[in-house]
Amino acid sequence: MMMLPGIDKAPYSRPGGGWVSIDPAVFDDWEEIERLVVGSYRLIAPRRTLALLDSSKAAKSRKRRKV
Repeated sequence: MMMLPGIDKAPYSRPGGGWVSIDPAVFDDWEEIERLVVGSYRLIAPRRTLALLDSSKAAKSRKRRKV
């Protein structure tokens, strides 16, 4: 991932910590940025929060199908 332009190891990251920084002026694929941020958050989020995210996602999906 850090081979992509605009994505670098964060200067405050511990060795092996996996923190990255994204320069939106260089890496401007906002769908990919959203996927990365949400995926990363899901790795550390409490189960209750994950359930809320999943129910919100399902509700948005149902709304799109009705239109």
